[in-house]
Amino acid sequence: MSIRTCALLAVVPALIAAAMALLPWVSLEDRGVPMRWSGLGFYLGDDIGTIPAIVPLGWAVVVVAFEALSVLGLALFATGGQWQSAIRWFFFGLAALAAAVVVMLLVAVAVPSMVYGNLFTDLGAFAGVDDLVGGRDVLVLPTILGAVFWLVVVAVAAGIGFRTAGHSERSEWV
Repeated sequence: MSIRTCALLAVVPALIAAAMALLPWVSLEDRGVPMRWSGLGFYLGDDIGTIPAIVPLGWAVVVVAFEALSVLGLALFATGGQWQSAIRWFFFGLAALAAAVVVMLLVAVAVPSMVYGNLFTDLGAFAGVDDLVGGRDVLVLPTILGAVFWLVVVAVAAGIGFRTAGHSERSEWV
């Protein structure tokens, strides 16, 4: 597989995962409260005055997409053998970054308080707070798990790109 193909395979799912960060990650609509937040921490509900914040873990996904675009730019526009080592380490960085964000999001699914932080303390006035604090139904799991799936694809494609760039780098020196 060529380096450019690996870069394209890494950038497309990274952009899809970044788009998923715009979808709601925390929703209280199941509980009758018209409030939702995206993965970037943006509030998506009716204005009730002071809006409490969530932890915007989706920005880490956006950083992976930016790194994937950087790898694609290098792979498409960098010419000559002197760029092979840089491209290889950009792929390594992308694979490591995507893997780290996957682990972070999986931990957030296991420990939802990582995402909603002090949300329920700030919303302490509404009934049923005690029932919500321990509930995983607050997180919009399909969105987060979809982002995790796409980032795993990014990590695998970047790992293949790292190996491919290493093989082409060695063949130039032989």
